[in-house]
Amino acid sequence: MAARRIPAPLAAAAGATVAARWNLWIGAAFAVLTVVAGYRAYYTVGHDVPAHAAMLIHLKWTWAALGPFLVAAVLSWRERNRERGTGPVLVIVLAAGSIALLVTGCLGSENVYRHGLGVMRLPQVEGPGHSHEHGAAEHAH
Repeated sequence: MAARRIPAPLAAAAGATVAARWNLWIGAAFAVLTVVAGYRAYYTVGHDVPAHAAMLIHLKWTWAALGPFLVAAVLSWRERNRERGTGPVLVIVLAAGSIALLVTGCLGSENVYRHGLGVMRLPQVEGPGHSHEHGAAEHAH
């Protein structure tokens, strides 16, 4: 008796679904580790009042991003016996998590570049034109 042959496009779709699930599960696990590292930074980085307010907003968006991805990981686990594709609820949850993750990333970059959080040292400003060697090609500011 010959084995049932699965058409190539269906086999590729099934393989992509398995890979997507594994990526989601691994990503959710690393997201939890990232939040743990973020809390460590939250309690150890020196900051002023405006930076603290920015950190609190970033913290709230962190949970808004993590929550949907954890829900998506659970939904994906429940659908793990599905051969290919996914349900519409999972797609919506992933879209919401992705948008929240984008906002969280933007807020995190604001914390670094606007408030100087997490940097080892800010550069010293030296006068209106600052003075240091640039090499052969001088430039004006």
